[in-house]
Amino acid sequence: NWSINRKINAKNRLKTGIMADVYDLSVEDSILLSDDIWFKEVDFTGNTTLLRAYTQWQHRFNKKLTLNAGLHAAWFLWNDSQALEPRLGLDYQLLPQHRLSLGLGRHSQLQPLPVYFSKSDRATDIENQQNESLDFIRSNHFVASWSYAIRPDFRIKLEAYHQILSDLAVDADSSAFSMINQGADFGFTNRVGLVNEGTGTNTGLELTIEKSLKEGFYFLATASVFDSKYKGSDGIERNTFFNSNYVTNFLIGKEFQLSKKWVITLDAKVTYAGGRRYTPFDLEVSKARGRGVRDDSQIFEAQYNPYFSTNFKFGFRNNEAKFSQIWAIDLVNLTNNSNEFQKSYNASLERVTTSYQRGFFPNVLYQILF
Repeated sequence: NWSINRKINAKNRLKTGIMADVYDLSVEDSILLSDDIWFKEVDFTGNTTLLRAYTQWQHRFNKKLTLNAGLHAAWFLWNDSQALEPRLGLDYQLLPQHRLSLGLGRHSQLQPLPVYFSKSDRATDIENQQNESLDFIRSNHFVASWSYAIRPDFRIKLEAYHQILSDLAVDADSSAFSMINQGADFGFTNRVGLVNEGTGTNTGLELTIEKSLKEGFYFLATASVFDSKYKGSDGIERNTFFNSNYVTNFLIGKEFQLSKKWVITLDAKVTYAGGRRYTPFDLEVSKARGRGVRDDSQIFEAQYNPYFSTNFKFGFRNNEAKFSQIWAIDLVNLTNNSNEFQKSYNASLERVTTSYQRGFFPNVLYQILF
């Protein structure tokens, strides 16, 4: 990467740069079907490059109003995908402690890299080659925020956003599948014959209350409510896998200075969030077939119970001239809350069972920071 940042005069500043990401890939994904019998879903070795360039101009109209305008470009050499993205932001100092900001812009990103190289022995040659030509995922972003600096170390920020997603990878034939729902588990569904015809939206409101570290004390409270939807090639709008609807976090910490070099640290974190989405099982069909069968009429309509976790960390920090050392014990899920992980169909019991995430777990750690 390379960039140059120049102050032209008191009102204008220009920044421009280029970035190159070079991928040297060996992608292999296999499934064990039975003893020593493997099915190879992905087997690719090769390299490719993603090139990006940007320029940003900042203009201060006066002490209160600032404009940020930019242009970002991307070029994926593997299949010649190209993107040109204008972006614009306005920042207005309404009062000495109050600031309003508006932003809009176009953003693009690659599909998950393994998707470009997926193959299936059950697909045609044309379907097996289709993923290689997938274009960027594209999104139009709209953001508005208000911030209130109560003190230099204490601020409140409220932000609303809306994102319009397009060119999501979906099946060529009518289906509910979309690549937007992939990646949260342990891998990506091996899917070939995909096309850039899916859409989606994300809309939300976020509140942040932050006291930065001063005199050894800090805290951070965040709350987010949101709605995340998508459409597959069947054109039906549904919840995305990630549409848990709300997330709240509260962090607080205190440092006690024992000497110039030694500090005691106390930190706590509480998280409460909506449960992950899932597609429920059709119990009668599952019993008849002797295996778990999802109810496709309720894709991502069901939710696991809300997630709750409390962590507490106690530690010592030793500050030396060129490095620091930390000894700590992190008590994860201190209340031993039973958070649902996933539901599975048990064919022998002919019912749906629930497995849970890890309960209380003490984690001892040592770090060296240079």
